[in-house]
Amino acid sequence: MQTGPNDEFPELAHQIIHPYTDLLLHDMGEGLADKRPDFQANGQEWRTQPLWGIGLIKEVNNILSNA
Repeated sequence: MQTGPNDEFPELAHQIIHPYTDLLLHDMGEGLADKRPDFQANGQEWRTQPLWGIGLIKEVNNILSNA
């Protein structure tokens, strides 16, 4: 996947990214429905959480390692 043009942050424009998600909505059925629409998802659809950057959580959240 490639980002589009970005005049405000040109360093982010046209970058290749690997989102590690399918970016799809999944119908999880009535049993898991929270009945709260969220953007394009209805109350029983869920979007797979993107995993990009998950390996940087400690750095981003400024967590010190005991290594």
